[in-house]
Amino acid sequence: MHPRIPFFITLLLAAAGPARGGWVVSDDSSIASVPAAATPLAAPAAAAAAASPVAAADPEAAALTAMASGQAAQWIVTYRVSADEVAAEAATPLAASATAATIAAAGASSPADAALLRMQRTVKARVMSPGGALAAQGASVVRDFQNLPVSVVALPSAAALATLRADPSVASVEPNRPNSRALVQSLPLVDQPAAVAAGSKGAGCYVAVLDTGADYTHPDLGSCATAGAPEPCRVAYARDFTKVDDGQLDSDGHGTNVASIVARVAPGVKILALDVFSNDAAGNLVAWDSDILSAIDWSIKVKNNGTYNVCAINLSLGSASNAATPCATSAYESSFATARRAGIVPAVASGNDAKKNAIASPACAPSAVSVGAVYDSNVNSRAWSVCTDASTAADQVACFSNSAAYLTLLAPGAIINAGGWSMAGTSQATPHVSGAVAVLKAAVPTATVAQVIAALQSSGKLVTDAANGVSTSRIDVAAAVGALSSGGGGVGANTDTTAPTGSVSINGGAAISASLDVTLAISGTDASGVASMCISNTAAACTAFETFATTKAWRLAAGADGVRTVFVTLKDTAGNTMATPATDTITLQTTQADNTPPTGSVTINGGAATTTTLDVTLAISGNDASGVASMCISNTAAACTAFQAFATTKAWQLAGGADGVRTVFVTLKDTAGNTMATPASATITLQTLVAAGTSAVVINGGTAYTNARTVPLQISAQGATSKTKMCISQTAADASGCGGWSGFAASKKYSLGTSPQGLRTIRVFFRDASGAALPTAVGTISFDSVAPSMDPAAMAVTATPTSSSVIVGFLQAATDDVSGVASYVVVGRQGKTAPPRCSGASLKKALSGGLASTVAAPTTPGTDGVRAAVVQSQSVSFSGLKARTSYSFRVCALDTAGNAAQGVTVSTSTTG
Repeated sequence: MHPRIPFFITLLLAAAGPARGGWVVSDDSSIASVPAAATPLAAPAAAAAAASPVAAADPEAAALTAMASGQAAQWIVTYRVSADEVAAEAATPLAASATAATIAAAGASSPADAALLRMQRTVKARVMSPGGALAAQGASVVRDFQNLPVSVVALPSAAALATLRADPSVASVEPNRPNSRALVQSLPLVDQPAAVAAGSKGAGCYVAVLDTGADYTHPDLGSCATAGAPEPCRVAYARDFTKVDDGQLDSDGHGTNVASIVARVAPGVKILALDVFSNDAAGNLVAWDSDILSAIDWSIKVKNNGTYNVCAINLSLGSASNAATPCATSAYESSFATARRAGIVPAVASGNDAKKNAIASPACAPSAVSVGAVYDSNVNSRAWSVCTDASTAADQVACFSNSAAYLTLLAPGAIINAGGWSMAGTSQATPHVSGAVAVLKAAVPTATVAQVIAALQSSGKLVTDAANGVSTSRIDVAAAVGALSSGGGGVGANTDTTAPTGSVSINGGAAISASLDVTLAISGTDASGVASMCISNTAAACTAFETFATTKAWRLAAGADGVRTVFVTLKDTAGNTMATPATDTITLQTTQADNTPPTGSVTINGGAATTTTLDVTLAISGNDASGVASMCISNTAAACTAFQAFATTKAWQLAGGADGVRTVFVTLKDTAGNTMATPASATITLQTLVAAGTSAVVINGGTAYTNARTVPLQISAQGATSKTKMCISQTAADASGCGGWSGFAASKKYSLGTSPQGLRTIRVFFRDASGAALPTAVGTISFDSVAPSMDPAAMAVTATPTSSSVIVGFLQAATDDVSGVASYVVVGRQGKTAPPRCSGASLKKALSGGLASTVAAPTTPGTDGVRAAVVQSQSVSFSGLKARTSYSFRVCALDTAGNAAQGVTVSTSTTG
C-alpha cells in the first residue's frame, strides 16, 4: 500500500502562545524536525531528512519483492468502462424503469450515472470472477468502492499481476502507496472580508476534509460537544476511514489546522472531518491510497443521495511521487473525475518538495484542482527544510511550493495560524481554495465545477513563480463571487484554451490489412492532459467520446477492398477539442480467397473441474488466415445463430437445473464468412452443495488479539447464494440456539461486547434456500481491553543524570493476563512533572524534543499461547540535555492488543 503525507513541510510552527500540544520553534526560529522512522524511537533527524515525505524505496519494486517472498501485496486497480457499454446499459429495461428514488438509493445522481455505476460493477465482476484466471492464481478483492471504477486487489505473485494488467477491461494497476500530510493576514490577502460583508459565507455547503481528523472542541470549529451539534458547531460529521480507529479526534493537529482554515474562509460552511491517517509499521503517520479513495467514494455517495451537499473535497496530502506532466492514468484521476461529475471540486496540495517542474500525486491528476502556496505577508528570511527564502513578501511564491505549467491555483500557505496551530505549506494553501469554492457554490448554487474553477482563475491576481517563470492565479474570493454571479468566469490566468495535438497509427503503420479488425496506436499531448477521444471511420463530426487510451481495438468500415481511413478526435481536461481529427489510412485487401473456417477452443473457469455457481468465465481462442470476426455461444449443441464480436474472454451463465455436468459450445466465424461446422466445447460440473469443512470466518483480518469491541468478519460458505441465510453467535452451540438470522454477506461488522476478557469463539451458522443446514464456520480471537499492570515497586524506575544526559532504568516487570506485554515506551519533558501519558500529543512532543524511546519486551511462549513476560533490567539514555535542569519521565507498558498502561514516573535534575 502507498501512504500519503499531510503537506505541511517540516514546518509545524509555534503559535503566538503555547501551541495546543503542537511542535515548537527553537529560539533561533529554526524548525523542529520530524523524528526519523525507527524502533526504538530515536532523537529527531536532521531537518533536511525530515522534510522528505515517507517512502524511500520504489513502491512497485517493494510490492514485487514482497510477492517474490511469498507475501501478497495490495494493488489499486482502475477498470476501463467504455462509453458504448454505458450507453447499452442505459438503454436496458432496468434503466427505463428506474425512478428518482431507486436512482438515489443506488448512490447515483442521474439515470446516466446509475447506468455507469451498474456497468462499473459488471466490469469489476467480469475481471475478478471467482472462477476466472485471476481467482485461480490467488487474486482477491480486499476493498471496493461503490461510486468509483476502482478496487483494491490482493495479488500473491508477479504472474497474477501480469494477468491483471493484460486484461482489456483494466485501465491501470498501481501499488497501494503511502501519502503524507503535505489567518489573520491571509484572509484580507484573498479579499475574503469583502465577500463575507456582501453575504457570501458558504452557507449550505459542506467541505470534506480528508486529513488527520479534526478537534471539533476547538473554538475555531465552534467548540462542538460532538460532531453534528447545533450552531455554533462547524463540524457536521466525523469519521475514521482507516483500518483501526485510534479513538482520537485529531492525532496530529494538522487536520484541525486545515479544517479551521476552511471554516474561516467560509464562515457559513460545515465541515466533514474524515480521518484517513494511521501509523505504519515504522510509526510514521501516513494515509494509504485505499483509505483516501474510500473517503472520496463516501463523499460522492452522500452528495448523490442528498445527505450532505458536498461542494469540495480537501486533500492537504501527497506522496513522494512527483509528475512533470498530468498523471492521467492513475486511480485518482478516475476518482476525481467522478467527483467533478457529482458537482464536487477536488482541491489538492501540490506538494512541498521545492520542485519547480513537477507536482506531487494525487494533485498531478488532470481532474484535481492543484494548489500552490504564497506568503501572506513579509515574514523576513525563512529557512525551510528543503530550501531557503532569503526575503519574503505578500504574494511571493514560497520556495518549497511545487509548481509546473499545469498548476491550477495559488493561495496563502505561509504562515497560517488556525485551530490552535501555526503551520505552513501547500497543506495550508489548499483549504483556502476549498473554502473559496464553498463561498462561490453557495453564492451561485447552479454553477458547475468548471465554472467555479474558471471564476477563481480568471478573477485572481496573476503571480509569477520566480523560480520557474510560471504565472498562476492567486485566488481573490470577492472578485470570484462577482465574476461568477455576473455569469462570468471566462478564461483564467492558467486556464488551458489550446486543443490537444495527437496522431493515430493503424496496425503499427502497416500498408495492408487482410481483416477489418485492426489495432490503433494513439498519442496525444496537451498542457492540462488529454482526457478523452472519439474514433470514427468517417470525417463527420464525432460525438461518442470515451476515456483516452494509447491503444484501441478497432473495426474498419465494411465494403469492398480498398483504402480505409480512421479519424481520431482528442479532447483535453479543460474541454478543448481538436478542430481537425488525427488520421491514418490502410488498404483493406481480402482478395485471397479464404474458404477455410476458423479453428479454436474454449475453457470454462480456467479449466476448473467444478463450479458452485452458474456464472462462469469463458476463455476462447481462435485461429484463421483472414482473422476470427465473430462467435456464437450456446449451452446446447443445436445450430447457433446469435453471433457477436469475437472476444477472448466472456462472462457466461450455464444452463440451470440440478447439479451435474454442463457443456458450453462456441462456434467461430472468420472475416470471410466461413463458419465452424463443429463448435468447440468444454465441460464443467455444477456442484452447488457445500462440502464439509469448506465454510470459514476470518476475524479482524486474522489477528490473534484485539482491544476493539467491534471487529470485521470475512465470511465464506461454498455455494452461498442470495437465498442463503446465516446467523452469528458467541454462545450458541448449534443453529437451533442461534437467533437473528439474516441474508448471507461476505463481510460483516460484529460486536464482541465488553466482557469477558480472553478467548472468544465466534460461530457462523448457514441455511440454504430449503432450510437445510450448511457446514458451520468457526473462528477465535482473544479480546483484551485492559491495559498491562505496572507495580511501581516491582518496576524499580530510576533516573541517573549527568551534566548533559539522563539514563532511565527500570525492570520489565509489567504483567498482562490476556495478550501479554509487547513493549515499553519512555517519554520525558523538561520540568518537575512527567508527561500525562505515553501516547498522542505527549508522545509527539517528546519525540520533537528527543525525549522518547520504545523498547520491545522480551517474552517466552506461554502455556496458553499468551506472551509470558521475562523480567529483566532495561535502560534508555537521553543525551543533549541542558545542565542543571529538571527533567521528568514516564515509563508505560503496551500489550499486544494495543492497550497502554498509565505508567510509572520518575524525576531528576542534570548536574553541572
